[in-house]
Amino acid sequence: MSSHSKSGAIIGLDSSMGFNHAAVMFGGHHAAKRRSRPSLQGGERRRRSPSPSSKRANGRHPDADVDVEPVDMTPPEERLTNHAVRCVGYEEAHDFDNLVLGRTHCLALAQLCFGKLHPEVTLAHCRLAHAYLRKGLFPQAEGHAQAALERLDQCDHGTSADPIRFSALATLGQAYVGQRQFAKAEPHLNKATLLPAPTPAEKCDLLVAIAAVQTNKRFYGDAATTLETAVGEKLKSVSETHPDMLAMFLALGRVYLKLASSLNDAGGALVGKAVATLTRAVNVGVANEVVYRQEMGDALFHLGVALAETDSPTASIDNFERALKIYRNLHGRQSSQVARTLRQIASLFVKLRNVDSAIQYLAMTIKAESRLHGPNSLQVADLIKTRGDVETLGSRFQVAVASFQEAETIYETLQGSESAQAAECRERILRTRELQASHAAAADKQH
Repeated sequence: MSSHSKSGAIIGLDSSMGFNHAAVMFGGHHAAKRRSRPSLQGGERRRRSPSPSSKRANGRHPDADVDVEPVDMTPPEERLTNHAVRCVGYEEAHDFDNLVLGRTHCLALAQLCFGKLHPEVTLAHCRLAHAYLRKGLFPQAEGHAQAALERLDQCDHGTSADPIRFSALATLGQAYVGQRQFAKAEPHLNKATLLPAPTPAEKCDLLVAIAAVQTNKRFYGDAATTLETAVGEKLKSVSETHPDMLAMFLALGRVYLKLASSLNDAGGALVGKAVATLTRAVNVGVANEVVYRQEMGDALFHLGVALAETDSPTASIDNFERALKIYRNLHGRQSSQVARTLRQIASLFVKLRNVDSAIQYLAMTIKAESRLHGPNSLQVADLIKTRGDVETLGSRFQVAVASFQEAETIYETLQGSESAQAAECRERILRTRELQASHAAAADKQH
């Protein structure tokens, strides 16, 4: 046992002994007072209170109902080892709540055993930062990764210095990426690339973070290459249906879509790669029964986007509907994820000329956008104008005119009566009325 742990144990014994000694002294003081009482006069007999033994009922002490928590007498080194073993299981099971709790215990026990400046404590900070990262608590991950880097420079870590430094730098960079602070993330990620990765998994995580920085810079080709390397490395150690592959396939599929859009490759080979990769992501979620998780919703949403690019609107709508269910469960009906998904479904029904379904989803989209941006926002005005176009498509001329007038009023309120959008609404009102008159004349001729 180290000197730190020994001293801690001695302090613990001294404290408990001191407490018991004080209790004994307290009892002795009262005993002395009882002995000093004057004797009773005459033949009066002393009425003694019942002794503790006489208060027992059926062998049960009156204080037996008091709940007393058992004291864990396991040595701190052994408790540290036990928590570390449990944390491995938590991480494999993606139980990130217990992983954070377990790593917090590990840090506290490492400080108790070794003091605040010791390689084991630095490693505990690093592992707790990684646990917070997996849970999505990026500011906390940032704080413990920085604590690990500070301790690396404060004492000698021997051969463990480089692996710990790599993990701390990579975790810190990923924490900044999670907070969308890409400029802060890049130098830490670049420093990590100069060190050997302790494990293939950590190397893959670093590559994914680098790809996120490249994507933010719109270097989509570089990001795709980096992610392809990361996926290849990851698949050397895990199966294609491993839970970690969901996020990796999702990231690669999204980059393929961005690259296709930047190259005007709609419906081309890159979109085909996106469809195949995002399908693999969805399959990972299905295999692991990942029902209500953000990555699963995003995989379904972007698969819907990719399928829409390949002229598969029905399959696209099916994936959007599945994503919508997840987003509603995770974020509620008043969320940007719900609004954007409803908008995509409505646009596909417009493309299919399914007027009734398009109007139904446009109504839900308008309601969602009104909650997010207000009923008199530009987003709502654009949607109401689109609703007027769909109503015109379905020969519902009167309600179409009413929609265009409503949109015109919002545009005039926000931008003035001379705005291009307000003028466009007035033109559509005139055209719709002309179409209404033309249809009425044709109906009269038939009669």
